[in-house]
Amino acid sequence: MLDIAQSTGRIEKYLWETDFPKEPANLYEPLRYFLALGGKRLRPVSTILSGSLFNATEEELLPVAAAIELFHNF
Repeated sequence: MLDIAQSTGRIEKYLWETDFPKEPANLYEPLRYFLALGGKRLRPVSTILSGSLFNATEEELLPVAAAIELFHNF
């Protein structure tokens, strides 16, 4: 069983370890700003929980969950 708090922590870590390009700054700076605000990260956690129903591992789902969160914030 996946733990929601642990999944949220792993998502946060994955997002902060993602190396975004520096340019164009007017495109990526707002993204960094919104990620810094934090939040509940319900979308990516829901992605991980949903994927686990189909036997996908959290490691496989982290890039997908991060993409969902980044797309929403963009």
